[in-house]
Amino acid sequence: MLKFIEHNWHLKPLALRDARAKDFLGAFDFSHGPRPAELLPSPETPRARPLKGRGVVYLFYGGALLALLALFGAAVRGERRRRAAGLAAILAAAVVLSGQAGGSTAQAATEVQAVPALPGLRLSFEGQRLQTDAGGLVVVPTDDRRALRAGLRGLDTPLRHGVRARFSGWRRGRLTFRLLYDVHPAFVNTTGRRVDPKRIATITLAGPAGARLVLRGAGAHWIPGNRIVAIGRRPVSRPLAWAVESVTAAGTNVVTRSQQKLVPSRQRHPRIRVRFYSLRFAAQDALLRRSIGSAITLRYPNGHEERHTLGHDGALTLHALPRGLYHVRLQAPGMAAAWPVALSRDQKLEVSVISYLDVALVFGALTAIALGLLIAGQPRLRARLRRAMA
Repeated sequence: MLKFIEHNWHLKPLALRDARAKDFLGAFDFSHGPRPAELLPSPETPRARPLKGRGVVYLFYGGALLALLALFGAAVRGERRRRAAGLAAILAAAVVLSGQAGGSTAQAATEVQAVPALPGLRLSFEGQRLQTDAGGLVVVPTDDRRALRAGLRGLDTPLRHGVRARFSGWRRGRLTFRLLYDVHPAFVNTTGRRVDPKRIATITLAGPAGARLVLRGAGAHWIPGNRIVAIGRRPVSRPLAWAVESVTAAGTNVVTRSQQKLVPSRQRHPRIRVRFYSLRFAAQDALLRRSIGSAITLRYPNGHEERHTLGHDGALTLHALPRGLYHVRLQAPGMAAAWPVALSRDQKLEVSVISYLDVALVFGALTAIALGLLIAGQPRLRARLRRAMA
């Protein structure tokens, strides 16, 4: 636009960028004359169908008028003009009444476009069941605009396996439908191993214009796969892409926000990568360096606790744990404590526990050392001990 203004008004460029730019004059043909004015119909104006039964009505009218002319001719020639005139009047009244009846039977109809333009969409109008044709058009037996908008409603329609259409509303004189897809999400961890969907609590999807969809529990979900947008004054259907905003498991979010996309119209079994990791726990005696403990109590980020039995080597490996802060408490005969673990990758937790046997050994060693020092500092006591031993 700036280049066009400079070219049209013969102005110097403001900078090097607009000096190198190209205007849009090449898109116009100024040598061609203007086109004649043309009135374009509004997109909201429905196309009215012609009256049905016009041929029968016109044929009846023509026959009645010919009979009327014949009677008038006979009345002019004959002597009984009054009777012929009365009969003609009666016949004319009958023609008018029959014409009104024929006009009432020829009821007007209106074509309505469905968006998206799919065949077989079910609709209801004043108790009548209607369907769209191959082009997404439906013929409604009324020309009253208010009655059309008030009485015509879309019905839930199964289109094919795993796809159904749900009525969304009117938009610029057209019926709009939302397409729902049966989606079965699958979850894998960072190494590509499958994660049990039952571990997932909720899935939050973010769509355009601030739309959000929260899916609860595992299994299949019906997810909208299209949205209605306006191209000029005409509504059209476009595929809808959702961003995976969060996936919660054990009270923590296990995905990076809005970095994975989900398109229901193209992905019926999407794979969502979640941040699940493994934890290896091992406990050993601090003094004797042997395995110790029988089980651990694992507290999840949401406060849930689980008990797991240790192996013969005092170790245990837990797979598919959602990221977050955990607490591990060891059940062992000794001074065991609880250790916090911030799980953000595959980790190993090896702890040393002071057992009661370690305490007894240390206490015994200290007691022996104390007695040795006591004996070494008392010569008389040493002499008595020698005599007693001798």
